[in-house]
Amino acid sequence: MQEEQLRSYLTHKMPQAEDLGISNINRIPGGASRETWAFDARWREAGQEVERGFIVRRDPGASVLETERDVEFGVYQAVAGTGVPVPPVYWLETDPRWLERPFFVMGRVAGETDPRLLMMASPELRAEIGRQAVEIMAGIHNLDWRSLGLDFLGVPPSPAHCADLEIDKWEAILEKDRLEPHPILSMGLRWLRRHKPVPPKVALVHADYRTGNFLYDQHSILGILDWEMVHLGDPMEDVGWFCIRTWRWAGDEKVEAFWTARSTTGCTSSTAGQPWTAMRCASGKSWATSSWLSSS
Repeated sequence: MQEEQLRSYLTHKMPQAEDLGISNINRIPGGASRETWAFDARWREAGQEVERGFIVRRDPGASVLETERDVEFGVYQAVAGTGVPVPPVYWLETDPRWLERPFFVMGRVAGETDPRLLMMASPELRAEIGRQAVEIMAGIHNLDWRSLGLDFLGVPPSPAHCADLEIDKWEAILEKDRLEPHPILSMGLRWLRRHKPVPPKVALVHADYRTGNFLYDQHSILGILDWEMVHLGDPMEDVGWFCIRTWRWAGDEKVEAFWTARSTTGCTSSTAGQPWTAMRCASGKSWATSSWLSSS
């Protein structure tokens, strides 16, 4: 991504900006289905100096997961102002002439995402970030997605259909992308079909909710990122994903280096006002492990 490309695009979108300069372009590693680039822009507008950090989420040449950029962009727009912290989004661009491939542009929020830094933080900060992470997760699940206009995500006919829709989706991905048989993973998906959980309601599901996908500082969580796999479904998917062993960065039994899995599910149950039974917890973690392996 070149400085002149970004300057041309911002000049096109902000014709009022004078003496526009671009600096500090760098690619941020990670992202399951889109490239992430950061840069700074500085310009004069109405006699005032303006400086702002931007993030570009660009379609890659090839991807492990295929997701729609307009879906992620639309969810950022819908969730803004609900109490769930998200970065501002500015422009969705489908014309590849600007940056070679379609993309969208959002504001850059200060903070860290690296789980390793959080592991080295004080126990008090880890506990506080953990508490906020669970509260924000519950807040996502309690959003009125109908009033927010999020039915474009695809509405399951009923809560009882949530599991089948997701299992069908990941079985299709596994079948399309596999290079060899995966009997353990196939067995896990069959187990989920036999033990399909039925949530009390259809909720907004982030589907990649974990450390590494939120920004935090020394006091609080500042922004929830990477809504690439967002959908409407069973909120237990997020709880299970948050608790799987893959994200136990410290190598112990603490979820995301915060709490035990039992404490986490207990807190999400209390905060969201939904009872998590032992079977629902088991199904959630089994589902999360299966979907993680399918996307790897």
